[in-house]
Parts: sequence; C-alpha cells; structure tokens
Amino acid sequence: MVYKDYLKRIRNEGKTEGLVINLCGGGINPRYIPLRVERLEDRTLSFVVFPKTSTDNRGRERSVVSFKDDAFKGNVTITDVALNSNVTHIPEEGFMGCRNLECITIPKTIHKIYKDTFKGCNSLTDVYYEGTEEEWKRIRIVSSERIIQFGSCIPGTPVRELVSDRSVHLDGNDSLLRATIHFGCVFDF
Repeated sequence: MVYKDYLKRIRNEGKTEGLVINLCGGGINPRYIPLRVERLEDRTLSFVVFPKTSTDNRGRERSVVSFKDDAFKGNVTITDVALNSNVTHIPEEGFMGCRNLECITIPKTIHKIYKDTFKGCNSLTDVYYEGTEEEWKRIRIVSSERIIQFGSCIPGTPVRELVSDRSVHLDGNDSLLRATIHFGCVFDF
C-alpha cells in the first residue's frame, strides 16, 4: 500500500482507546520520566495507533516512547501498528506471535531490533520507515548469534582452547527482513 493511503487509514483510526499507559519507571527526576504502553485492554482491536503524548496520573503531558515487552506479545487480532516518532525502543519479543500483523510504522529513533521481536509475524508485508534507506541500513537487526565454545586449559597457561567459533542464524526477524520497506514516511499522526 502506498504510504499516503496508509497515513489516511492511521488518521481515520485516530488514537487507540484502551491503551494502558504508565511511567517508564526508573530515573532520578520523576518530572522527566517518559511514558510507555503497558497493555492493550481490548484484545479484539486490529489497528493500534500510539499517541505521541499522554497525561500521567498527575495530569502532566509526557511523551510515549516505548511499550512493555509483553504488551502485544501473542496478540493474533492486531493487523496494523502505528508507532509514533517519539518511540525509541521496541522490546525483544515485542510483537512475537502477532501472526496477523501486516503493517507497522517504525520511527527513525529505533537503532536496534532485538532477536525474536517479529518472530511468528508471518503476515508482515509492509514496514513504513520514517528515515532514509541509509538510516535503515544502520539499524542493528539481530538475525544471527555468535557461539563460541571453549575446551580445556592449555597446559601451563590460563588460556582455554578454542573448540569452535560460529555464527548461527536466528529466524526471529525473518518476516521483517522479507517485508517491503517504504522509506521517508512522515509520521504526523
């Protein structure tokens, strides 16, 4: 789908009702702690639009920058997720098991996509990326793991013998790597 048509769909959907949003936690000064999505109350919704900001329990406006690692995990009704341009972190296994997820917007603030983030998202066809192709190439998408195996100590030294050093393919982001990436999308929702 062409991004301008997808953007119309996002605008028509508007902010998703039923997102439980709380403070990210941690930090020294609670006045500056951003918010994260904890969960989706209505697990029958198919289109999720992240708000750029929300109010905390004291009525202060704060940026929504991430979501809890199990907020969407295993949700089979989600087909579309529109992450706003403030989102800086997608957790490992963030969309794991969302087998009907077809489209997602990813902001250019994302620098790493962890292993198994999109595991089981076999319906994913379109990724709308806020940045350029060069910026996309700089994102570390974890799709392999280095496995080093050591043997016994070499006599007379504290050094252990290297038995094997190999890279193993991880299939947890294969669906993302197969999807069509649309570059230069403007996230004004």
